[in-house]
Amino acid sequence: MRNKQKTNPMLFRAFGYMFMLFGLLAGVLGFGGSVRAASLLSKVDFEQELNDPYDFVFFENPGTVTGYVPGHTGYAVRSSHSSDDNRFDNPNGYGLVITTTGGNGNNYWPASDELYISYWIKYEKDYYNPCNNIKWLWTYGDDHNELIFGSQTDTDIRGRWFLQRNNCQAWSHRKAARYWTADYVMGNWMHVEIYYKLSTGANHSNYDGTQWLKVNGITVISDNQVSTGKPGRMSVPSINASGNGYSGCEAGHGWFQLDDYEIWDGIPTSGPDTTPPSCSNSQPTGTLSSGTTQTTISLTTNETAVCKYSTIAGTNYDSITNTFSSTDSTTHSQTITGLSDGNTYHYYVRCQDESGNQNPDDFEISFSVASPPHTVYGLSNFIQLVADWLKSESGLTSDVNGDGVVNTRDLGIMMSNWGE
Repeated sequence: MRNKQKTNPMLFRAFGYMFMLFGLLAGVLGFGGSVRAASLLSKVDFEQELNDPYDFVFFENPGTVTGYVPGHTGYAVRSSHSSDDNRFDNPNGYGLVITTTGGNGNNYWPASDELYISYWIKYEKDYYNPCNNIKWLWTYGDDHNELIFGSQTDTDIRGRWFLQRNNCQAWSHRKAARYWTADYVMGNWMHVEIYYKLSTGANHSNYDGTQWLKVNGITVISDNQVSTGKPGRMSVPSINASGNGYSGCEAGHGWFQLDDYEIWDGIPTSGPDTTPPSCSNSQPTGTLSSGTTQTTISLTTNETAVCKYSTIAGTNYDSITNTFSSTDSTTHSQTITGLSDGNTYHYYVRCQDESGNQNPDDFEISFSVASPPHTVYGLSNFIQLVADWLKSESGLTSDVNGDGVVNTRDLGIMMSNWGE
C-alpha cells in the first residue's frame, strides 16, 4: 500500500500569493475590465432655466418652451412639437432639443469612448404621435443613429433604433434596425437611459461595440456586437422628423415634459436607494370658510412616489387602505367630501418611492371648517321671532337650533344672543 504524501502548506501559500499578484496586475493592465469611475459631463435640472453648468450641451428651439411645471424632481421644462399647441415658434415641428457640443471643443466623445445618457420624460395624457417618427436620439455624420418613438397604445410605447455606417447595416448579424416595446401610460414619468461603447478597430468599425436602451429600468434593446463607428454631435431628445410635412405627416400633438437630464463618460455607479421620499407643501391649511363640504388635500414629494392617507395616526404604509386618486408622480391629490362646519380634520400621509422605500413617520395634513356666524337678535327681528315661537310653528326662523321643533330652547338661544 502506497503512503499518502503530506501536503506542503508553504506550496499552497505560494500559489495563493501568485493568484493575488495576477489579479492585481489584471486590474492595473485592464485584463479584468475597467475599474474607472465614470465622470459627469452634463447635468440639466430645468429649475426654471435652461442651463448646463458643464457646458457640454446646448439648447435648440428654446422658443418652444412655454414654462416650467412641477417635475420628476423640482421643476421640469414643458414643450411641444405642434404649432397647434400655441407655442411661440414652430421650427419644422421640432420641440426643445438638447444637443452635445463636446464642451465647446466639438469633441463629442470622451477619452473613454463611452457615453451614458439619462433623462426623464412625460408625455401628457392628451399627447399623440400620428406619424410614428418622434426621435429620442439623432446623431449627425456618416455614422448615423436614429432612436425612434414610433407608436403608443393605452398601456405601452413602441419604437425602433436604426443604425447605419456609410449605408452599411451595423447591428449584430448585419441588421439595420432593432425594435422595442416598453410598458408606459401617457401622463406618467418615464426614465430613458441610452448607452454607447464605441467599437475598436480602424474608424471604430469592428463588430464589438455596445449599445443599449432602458426604459424605466428595463432593458428593451441590448447588443454588444455592434459596428458603432464614431457618430458626430448628438441630439437627445426630441426631434419630430415628420413635423416638416415629410410624407404628409403631422407633428406630434400635445405637450411633453423633460427633467433630470445627464450625460456621463461611462455607466455611473451608485449604491442602492435607501432613502424614503421627502414630503412637503401640504394643502389645505388653516380654516376653510363656513359651508365648505368638500376640498382637495395635496402634497409634493421630492421623487416619484405613491402616497396613501389615513385618519389614524401612526399607521404603517402597507396597512393604509386609502391611496391618493392622483399619485405615482411628485404631486399627489385627493378630493375629500362630507365636511361640515365647526370641525377639524387630520389626515396622516405616508409615501413609497420606486425603490420601495416607505416613510416611517406621518406627514400630517390638517385643516378646519369655520362655524357659522352667530345671529344677533334685537328689537327689529325679535318681535316676529317671538310671534312665530308662540304659534309653535316649526320650520320658521324661530326654530333657532334647527331641531324641527319650536320650544323654550329656541327662546333661550335668542335671549343669550341678544344684542343692539
